[in-house]
Amino acid sequence: MNITGLFLLPGLSIYIATRSHLLYENFTYVGNQSAYRPIFLTWGILLSMHMLVTFIALLKITHNQHASYILLVSILGILHGISYVLPYNKDTSLLASELHVYISIATFIGYILLLLLYMYRLHNFYLFITTVKAMITLLVAMFFSLMLTGDISSVVELINTNYMSIFMLYLLKKTKRYQYG
Repeated sequence: MNITGLFLLPGLSIYIATRSHLLYENFTYVGNQSAYRPIFLTWGILLSMHMLVTFIALLKITHNQHASYILLVSILGILHGISYVLPYNKDTSLLASELHVYISIATFIGYILLLLLYMYRLHNFYLFITTVKAMITLLVAMFFSLMLTGDISSVVELINTNYMSIFMLYLLKKTKRYQYG
């Protein structure tokens, strides 16, 4: 899990991002090119699995494996994976393109809200504030990237995917310090 989150996902993210212009295109543009489609799908599935596994590991560490959390995390993981399988190409499939966009946005917001809610309910002020600060930092960085590029570009996606995957590992490490249960 550490190798995937710290090295493999960022490495694949950078590789995918550099297959096109960082400011004008996004990961989906690269993923729609047949030469890069297998790498894009592998990266998307690895990222979805990483988020799912790290969130479930967080639930196990804190001995808080309520069915509702596991169900929500599983649904988010499945939707996250589906968003990478659906191609974004308005010329060929408007429905798939719209679903891709809405599912991607919904899973991003869903992960943030579920993580904040979970950290709040742990009643650990330090972990909750750390998570709030990290999510605010992520949103500010993404906002400035959006302002810079005017659209969701590879820069925005690099910030989002790498920040979230590495932050989840950081959170797991910090959570292990506390004895729960």
